Amino acid sequence: MSKINLSVWNVEDEKFWKSTGKKIATRNLWISIPALLLAFAVWIMWSIIATKMKAFGFNFGMITAEMHPEQITETLKEINNLYYTLPAIAGLAGATLRIPNSFLISLSGGRNVIFLTTVLLLIPVIGVGFALQDVNTPYLTFAVLADQLKDTLRKTRETLASNFDKKDPEFVSLYEELKRLFDKKNLD
Repeated sequence: MSKINLSVWNVEDEKFWKSTGKKIATRNLWISIPALLLAFAVWIMWSIIATKMKAFGFNFGMITAEMHPEQITETLKEINNLYYTLPAIAGLAGATLRIPNSFLISLSGGRNVIFLTTVLLLIPVIGVGFALQDVNTPYLTFAVLADQLKDTLRKTRETLASNFDKKDPEFVSLYEELKRLFDKKNLD
């Protein structure tokens, strides 16, 4: 059985790299590259979905049979603006939350973070599959699904935060590790 947490990781040592580091790094890349590809695909799917929603006449249930033509025209303008806020919501949530997500890897391990985040990405994908079946699905449903990236990362952070003990003598904070690396490279 392999170790879950690494006690030594010194990729700058050529002997360590050749004997241990390269194998671990390669395995992690084979796992993380498809997972990150899925994450970016979920993130960018909103741009594609927005243009197709417009083409298929999604009106978010905002147009009714009782409306006058002038009201429909004004409502269509509003709906047109709403189409393009969906990729903006997903983009902003995804880009902003990559920052705390990057810290999680040092705290709980790359494998744990990538697995949990990738599994949680299925929520917006499956939700969109259901929501796209009806052109009258409310805008709020799509906005919540687009914002699901933020919620996914929050849940990941909370779950992983409960899996380590800050008082553990082996726990090394990200700040301390960055400081050590900066000092070693003479960076301020």
